[in-house]
This record gives sequence, structure tokens and C-alpha cells, in this order.
Amino acid sequence: MQDIKIEHKHVTDPKEIAGIFNNYFAFKNIKGNKDETESRQKNTKFENCYFNPNGVQHVPSLVFKTFSTKEISTITKSIKSKNSRGYDEISTKILKISSNYIVSPVTYICNKIILSGIFPDRLKLSIVKLEYKKGDKRNYTNYRPISLLTSF
Repeated sequence: MQDIKIEHKHVTDPKEIAGIFNNYFAFKNIKGNKDETESRQKNTKFENCYFNPNGVQHVPSLVFKTFSTKEISTITKSIKSKNSRGYDEISTKILKISSNYIVSPVTYICNKIILSGIFPDRLKLSIVKLEYKKGDKRNYTNYRPISLLTSF
């Protein structure tokens, strides 16, 4: 992306372009339609809520089950083989090829995550790429974000 149009001016600074896309995607998708949100809240029925207006709490018990190496192996084999990769540069194709060698450590890590209740920050990262939709290629609203996550 060399330049984009914003409010009838051309922006060519890569950092400024990245900031414009970041603001557009971050706030456009989070804010939502205020009227729609308010009407949904007004029409909410408390019958199926965990905390209803009568003060009665209906909280289901949570039981976390650990994974077996067989389950992790089955999941790994079921993943679609692709060459795309996240920041770690490991594609699902490589993950599947190396599955027999890494299934035990991956099982250990998955079980640690479940039992500790802490999801590693490194697994929350992604590479965001822009995909052109249609229209003027210099108009930032004609793009959508694609997040490339780690295969793990």
C-alpha cells in the first residue's frame, strides 16, 4: 500500500497509513450500533440468565477435563493443511508433519493452560493483513482485515 485517500487528501507515510487502518478496524467493529444494543438490552428475558431479577442464581458447575495425547493427535490430524503461518512462521502443514514428535509437549502445554486458567500472551498475537474488497484501492474502507494466527 503506497498511499490512501482520507478526507480528500493523500497519505503516503506508512506509519500514518497503519494508524488510519488500525483506527478504522478497531473502532468500527467494537462500537456497534448503539440503538441495536439498547433494544437488545430492553428485550432481554431473565428466564435463562444466571443472575435473574429474583436474586436466584443458577450457575452451572464447571469441570475442566485435561487432554490426552491421543486427543491432541486427533485434533492435529484434523486440521486443514495450509502453508499460511502466523508470527511464529509455523504452518499447519509443518505442524501436521511434526505431530508425532511434538504431541507430548503440546499436550503438556494444553493441560497446563486448562489447569492454570492462564492463556499465554504469545498465543494471543496475530499478524493482520489487509485484503482488498472492491472499489477504489486508495480508499481504506475498501479493505478488510485478515488475522494470521499461530497454528498452535
